[in-house]
Amino acid sequence: MRRFAVVALAGLIALLLTALVGCGTGLPRIRVERLALTVKPIPENASPVHQWTGSRSGLRTYWGEQAITCRVAAFVPDHWTQPGDGFWQVEACNTEGKPIPYIGVLKRYRNENETRLAVIVPEFDLSAAPDGLYLIVEPGIGAQHGKIASIRPTAFLVEIRDGYFKPFRVMIPLRPTRESPLTPAPPPFPEPPSGTPIALD
Repeated sequence: MRRFAVVALAGLIALLLTALVGCGTGLPRIRVERLALTVKPIPENASPVHQWTGSRSGLRTYWGEQAITCRVAAFVPDHWTQPGDGFWQVEACNTEGKPIPYIGVLKRYRNENETRLAVIVPEFDLSAAPDGLYLIVEPGIGAQHGKIASIRPTAFLVEIRDGYFKPFRVMIPLRPTRESPLTPAPPPFPEPPSGTPIALD
């Protein structure tokens, strides 16, 4: 009886330790075919194709501390009017070489109550997404007089678990491989002021 109690106690301790350090198991390798993504590839003869790179380190995630690097390419046709009209190609991974799947572009909008909302396009089945980290891109395209004036995209690292987006979200600035008036460098991160933090959206 005593031996049974010791074994049971050891099992309970092991379970608690697993729960406490579950993030230490490493980032899962995601099978993207389960998402049935419909992201459009860049056409073969598309021109010009713009490119950016980005990275962030020291990211405290559910799966432990991560460092992410990414490469982004885009073809934005002249008839572009809104996020989803362009063609984006994203390759990202962590320091272990595990890929971070790209799932689409961010499209912001306001509803009838002027509430700020956002969607990812093209649409995918969120409930089918395996637990893990994913990358989305906000195109950051500015237009003047009906023409594209600037392209300044930003990547966002997001977390999906249990079929839902979790609050974790990290911005990854993207720096163009060739800086120009059309593809300017990202603005620097602002220095945080001193004070007591408060969560505001």
